[in-house]
Amino acid sequence: VANAMLASGQARVSASRDLIISRLGVDLAICSILTRSGSLLLTEEFGRIREDVDRRCAWFTKVGQKLEAIDAANRTPIALDKVVGVRPKIGDGSVYESLDQRVSSYNASLYRMVEIEQSTKPSLFERLLQYFAPSILAIALALRMTRVSWEIQVERDKSDAS
Repeated sequence: VANAMLASGQARVSASRDLIISRLGVDLAICSILTRSGSLLLTEEFGRIREDVDRRCAWFTKVGQKLEAIDAANRTPIALDKVVGVRPKIGDGSVYESLDQRVSSYNASLYRMVEIEQSTKPSLFERLLQYFAPSILAIALALRMTRVSWEIQVERDKSDAS
């Protein structure tokens, strides 16, 4: 049962990681090309918006590169700010919500899998018992054989004395 739960946990972690990477393409749609149409935007304002989009695009591109390099087998939680640096403070931050939710789901799956894995490992007492059980059994059998041999000898001595 524990091995089945562990396999399920590993599959969940792998699926969470794959979802983050697959959906990152949607997040990279932020890297769209802005074109200025007529006099709708002032040149200064357009330049500021373009700069914001470029910073956001660079951050998401860096996230994509780093996340593809992360292997599910290394079992390290993803901390985006540590992996790629502080995200650009642009707008209300709703652009990052979807990515944050997926990373949070991955980390939760990872923590659960590690808990399951830890619970399947034998404790110190169980390992000691595995090491010493054959010796303890041999000693117990030797004592039993000695006792039976002694009892037979005592019965023989009683029958000879009578």
